[in-house]
Amino acid sequence: MKMMKRTPFRLSLLLVGVAFSCAQPEKPLKVSPVDLSAREDNLQLQFSRHAISSDDPALEKQCLHFSEHVSNYISRLRDSLVGELPPLDSALLADTSILRPTYEFHVTDTVFRATDRYISLRVTVYSYSGGAHGMTRFYAFNYDMREQKFIDNALLLDYTRKAEVEKLLKAHLDNKHGCFTQSPTLTTSTVINFAADSLIFTYPPYDLGPYVCGSAEIVVPLKELGKSVKLPL
Repeated sequence: MKMMKRTPFRLSLLLVGVAFSCAQPEKPLKVSPVDLSAREDNLQLQFSRHAISSDDPALEKQCLHFSEHVSNYISRLRDSLVGELPPLDSALLADTSILRPTYEFHVTDTVFRATDRYISLRVTVYSYSGGAHGMTRFYAFNYDMREQKFIDNALLLDYTRKAEVEKLLKAHLDNKHGCFTQSPTLTTSTVINFAADSLIFTYPPYDLGPYVCGSAEIVVPLKELGKSVKLPL
């Protein structure tokens, strides 16, 4: 009986071994809390953020580029708020016994991923410029460390699969009290972050229901999203 050749099988095993050996695990970056508060006239500023850094010079350069971009964006939001505030009356400035109106600009952030491959950060900005209540807004900053570029939603998601993603959003929305009256969609969601095993969709107050319902965070596992995610996360 003629023996069958097993070389192709051995070769395939070898190639699989090479593929696994080339898949390098992601290395975490340093994440440190940074708190700062200040007051400018009648505007109260408060920042509770995170500094992302690395001991590797090349990675540190990318971390600084990312942080500078985010900080500049926050500064523009602050400047925009200041431009909306009514000017202080001269009587208020002269008489310190008169209670001045206090406005607020508070910034916090959430780091969902910080490695030598990706950074995914969500910035939360609460601002009060008068009226019944303040407003909370969210901003997503996703960055590809290797490609050295920011990732927009079109690079992250395949929008031709919009219906499939929105079905998952509805399934994972925590609405046990029935407060949210609107279904989450990709049209209303512009704040999308990612962790190692999931995408995080954030909806600010009013997007899915009345202000009293607050914001909504929907976490969808990557394994359920499948090919709807374009990046190799």
